[in-house]
Amino acid sequence: SNQGLLMLALAHYAPFGIPKKKNVGMDGVYKCIKGDMAFVVGKTWMYRVPLEKVTPFEKKREGVVREDLKRRIVRQIELDVGYILPTARDVYGFGKQVARMAQLALVSWQVGRNNTDILTIVAEALENWFNDKTKLVYDLDLGGVVSLDGLKDNNADFGNGWYNDHHFHYGYLIYASSILSHFNTTFFTHYQMHVSALASDIARTAPSPLFPPARHFSWYDGHSFASGLFPQADGKSQESVSEAVNAYYAVSMWGIVSNDYNRRDYGRLLMTLESTAARTYWQTSPERTDMYDEEIRE
Repeated sequence: SNQGLLMLALAHYAPFGIPKKKNVGMDGVYKCIKGDMAFVVGKTWMYRVPLEKVTPFEKKREGVVREDLKRRIVRQIELDVGYILPTARDVYGFGKQVARMAQLALVSWQVGRNNTDILTIVAEALENWFNDKTKLVYDLDLGGVVSLDGLKDNNADFGNGWYNDHHFHYGYLIYASSILSHFNTTFFTHYQMHVSALASDIARTAPSPLFPPARHFSWYDGHSFASGLFPQADGKSQESVSEAVNAYYAVSMWGIVSNDYNRRDYGRLLMTLESTAARTYWQTSPERTDMYDEEIRE
């Protein structure tokens, strides 16, 4: 046909102008579980995505945070530093713990507190993890970084060895490593290849046969799926949109500290699309009548 390929666009494409105009002779909509789909003619879609900002290392202007609030934040930081150290043995638990500690270091810096003590904890934890050859390995069969325990037992590490949740797990490690590298160039020099491998596992930029361009992200659905190789009767699961957003935010952070602007902006793109889908499909309410039927809204 001279008219081109007829396709359907999900609701999250609307903010980006897809479809650009109403197609004549195609009244109505096609309904699916994600709301109304719009008709689009053409085998290629072109649209522009305004990227969300990632500025983790910009200090707030003086006076933005009141001095009394800064003192309260410092007191809380000093209590939190000794609470839950990064000692977990599994990749997900350790990632959350070390990312939390790294965030304390970043907040300390933001409010003018010396963060050397916290950075020391983060550095020791990450260095021990990356130097431990029993933690993460490269899977030659399927092409990805996996936990050794997960490779031996597909139920270990939340299914990491079968490619479950990589963006959740590695997002925390990338986030913590980005913050540490900003303050500790020695760590960056010694471990940049380790962290770049984790970033490439979930969001590869440079051409490489080792990793897919986006392991978990669905370009059509506009968001990630957490499930790996496990079959599921009711389809793949998203599971944690906040951790998906965190993963791509962390990828962008790593692009910043490594001066890799392609990685920085690729992370921003994935993060923007992920958060757009979250606002479209999950951050909803009974008052929104444009997406779901009443029984789902309630």
